[in-house]
Amino acid sequence: MSTRSSRSSAPPNQARLARLLVVRGPQAGRRVGIEGSLLVGRSHEVQLQIDDGEISRRHARIFYDPEHGFMVEDLASRNGTHVRGVAITRAPIAFGEEITLGSQVVLRLVQRDAGEDQALEQQRLVAVGRLAAGIAHDVGNMMGAVASNVDFLRALPPGSVLGDAEIRESLADIFLAATRASDLMRSIIGFARGHGRGREIVDLSALASEVLRLLRHVLGRGVNVETDIEPGVMVLGDRCELHQVVMNLCLNARDAMPDGGTLGVTVTMVAASGRALDSGALEASLVVRDTGIGMSAATQARIFEPFFSTKGEGLGFGLGLATVRDVVRAHGGVVKVESTLGRGSTFQVILPARLGHPREAWVAATLEGDAAKEQIAGMEGAVILVADDEAVVQRSMARLLRHAGFEVVLASSGREAVERYSSLPQAPSLVLLDLDMPGWSGEETLEALVARDHSARVVIMSGDPDRASLVRGAVGTIEKPCDARTLIESVRNGMVVKLTEGTTRER
Repeated sequence: MSTRSSRSSAPPNQARLARLLVVRGPQAGRRVGIEGSLLVGRSHEVQLQIDDGEISRRHARIFYDPEHGFMVEDLASRNGTHVRGVAITRAPIAFGEEITLGSQVVLRLVQRDAGEDQALEQQRLVAVGRLAAGIAHDVGNMMGAVASNVDFLRALPPGSVLGDAEIRESLADIFLAATRASDLMRSIIGFARGHGRGREIVDLSALASEVLRLLRHVLGRGVNVETDIEPGVMVLGDRCELHQVVMNLCLNARDAMPDGGTLGVTVTMVAASGRALDSGALEASLVVRDTGIGMSAATQARIFEPFFSTKGEGLGFGLGLATVRDVVRAHGGVVKVESTLGRGSTFQVILPARLGHPREAWVAATLEGDAAKEQIAGMEGAVILVADDEAVVQRSMARLLRHAGFEVVLASSGREAVERYSSLPQAPSLVLLDLDMPGWSGEETLEALVARDHSARVVIMSGDPDRASLVRGAVGTIEKPCDARTLIESVRNGMVVKLTEGTTRER
């Protein structure tokens, strides 16, 4: 092996110990490791995302070249990349030198040492623990919405019809709350691994309406809800985190009104601080107000402290408002509060407004009529083996698959899945395999199935998409939880996907 190829196989320690410091612009003070290569831009797909109007979606790349050291490459950006005051297409850069993107953002290449990395890792672990506690709090809120809707359904008189609008709305809310709880859990998995879910255009107006819909059975009959929600108020952010903000503020308002009162929610565009409304500089404003017990000045001074609660012992963790503040700050916004004892409180969240359209909302989907027939045409009666150790997951998936015309065989462990697969008169057309089961892992089970039948088709199911993406030998993956349409489409695709190059087999 030549000297050059051996040097190119992996970046040396110098590259691994380099990072970019944001000197000026959004997120000033942030440091990001390069680890050989780093993309900078506004897209949620880059490693260093900077929300500045002059920054292109993929603006520049900083990388380590074994021959020339660190290099900066402009990725055909709109407003250019400058090194040492000169516009560049590609240029070397040394530690301590700065990179200017557009006219506002300045980055500096700096070194880090092992001691600094260790200190940062300790800080991150502390943050993971605090975030875990906060997310447990918010998952509890979502489960509260599920429980309240279940109680509503159980209290209905005998003979109620499933097709009634109110019943279908409650079922949709149960699904929505469960989905949001799953999103929260994914967010902490990403944070613990050192990466987030990314930013996108979020419709704050629709999000606030969604939260109020989820809470309609939670707020209680004594709480009157008043809304003034201007449609189409957009911000750039993490939808799951912003959902936490609105949910926490609304639940705090409810708790401040033990004897009932009025909860008001306003979403609108406002002039940016210090700017005229006709200047075009706008911000998004979310206001949540209540007519409850209010707070003293001393209490107001502490409400954003982690684990400080005004609800009394055993009635709260004191994490809701701390989470609100941290999320809003991370989104470049501020939280303002006004309160008077006996006259209620008003919380206002100000976020940078954005123009654009959100991604299509993910809603519960069901297969009905012609759509269902088209999805499973020619596949009726096919045998699907579902391997999952959670009985409720087994029952739910089996119910949907049988309704779609498939035959279903169940297994509660990897070993049982292999035994069931081998004992059937004809091999199943597809195996839906959960990665996390007692005994054999999903990876071990997949290996055993393929060893017994090289043509076995296995679709991996997991709530951890990163882990699922590393599994080799499966014909597809399903991110849990999933809706009916996603499940049926995954089954259909898994039964016709190519197992080997140039060969398609249907079973």
